[in-house]
Amino acid sequence: MSAEIQAVVFDMGDTLVEFPPFEELIPAGFEYAYDQISSALPLDGIQRPEFVSALMEEETLAWKRLGKSPSNECLGAVITRVLDNLGVGQGADLARAIEDAFYEHVWPTPTPVADASSTLRELQRLGIRLALISNTLWQSRTHERHLERDGLLHYFEHRAFSSSKPWAKPHPSIFLETLTLLGVSPQRAIFVGDRPPDDIKGALDVGMFAVLKHSKHSDLAGPKPHAEISSLSEIVNLVLDPSGLK
Repeated sequence: MSAEIQAVVFDMGDTLVEFPPFEELIPAGFEYAYDQISSALPLDGIQRPEFVSALMEEETLAWKRLGKSPSNECLGAVITRVLDNLGVGQGADLARAIEDAFYEHVWPTPTPVADASSTLRELQRLGIRLALISNTLWQSRTHERHLERDGLLHYFEHRAFSSSKPWAKPHPSIFLETLTLLGVSPQRAIFVGDRPPDDIKGALDVGMFAVLKHSKHSDLAGPKPHAEISSLSEIVNLVLDPSGLK
């Protein structure tokens, strides 16, 4: 199979950027938020373990809904629902303060994979259009600040974060919207991601070439990709020689 590749679209987490284990990072962020907020704003007697447990449970449910229905799931909505369920007052101001404190805690944690910048730079030099699609509950602006801090933001013509979209991967709409904005047909585009049920399935369903980057998620059940890579830089060879997309 051979075709001229005009665009490469990337997943973010564990493809371009690495995070600490979320099962540690997320509760630590909620614990930090509780400690910061409880000293200044009333939480109506809610104790730290109950607060963190309720947020973790609702965050897990939000992730399960992603891509299955139009929901625009985001961290702010998760926090608001938990506060409502716990009967805590203060409304939007308290929810915003908790979310801000959470982001303050997680701010230092994402780091680009070692060959992210060099790979994106080479693809850009080759005239390849670049975009990013990420399933996330975090605010778009938080991720964009991380990408800007790490020198990656300017490479991407378009960035789609599910927290600000009605649909998430693997739904076709988030892929097709990105391709339309790039002005590239699915048959001339590669999607690179590490999760078969979201990244690979979504890309294949719209007719893109799908490349699986090995990570701790890459053995999840899902369709077979056109190619598999262990390091991001391998995508350059697939662009130069698309016969490797089988």
